[in-house]
Amino acid sequence: PLLIKSVNIFDVYQGDKIEKNKKSIALNVVFEPQEKTLNESEINLISDKIIYNIKNELKGVLRD
Repeated sequence: PLLIKSVNIFDVYQGDKIEKNKKSIALNVVFEPQEKTLNESEINLISDKIIYNIKNELKGVLRD
């Protein structure tokens, strides 16, 4: 089932606090499950999968 309605970039930062040739990108992900309301653990699982894929496919790093 489709759970993600949209993904939007709402901020891109390059500057002093980021390595040269790197960007900080902030995403807004909107979930819209069709079958039931997601609980917190389900949302965390989906978020973890998104982060995992960004790290592995795009070599992204989650900032502290």
